[in-house]
Amino acid sequence: MRSPCLGQTKERPPLTAGPPRVTVIIPNWNGRDLLERMLPALLADIAGGPSEVIVVDNGSTDGTAEWLASAHPDVACDV
Repeated sequence: MRSPCLGQTKERPPLTAGPPRVTVIIPNWNGRDLLERMLPALLADIAGGPSEVIVVDNGSTDGTAEWLASAHPDVACDV
């Protein structure tokens, strides 16, 4: 049962019958080192549900796009 919100007293049905769809968009510029450290934890957290991760790369020169393609081919990289 949900707790009342803003004086609401009647119980409402869930908004969706299934799990929510999650899209994570990560803006990036030369952040490969951060992605290497943080992306595995993010992917583990959202695993099992309908989700997607999109890295929007702004002309990185640190090999981000190449690394994503080899290490995480399931992560979309828009350049």
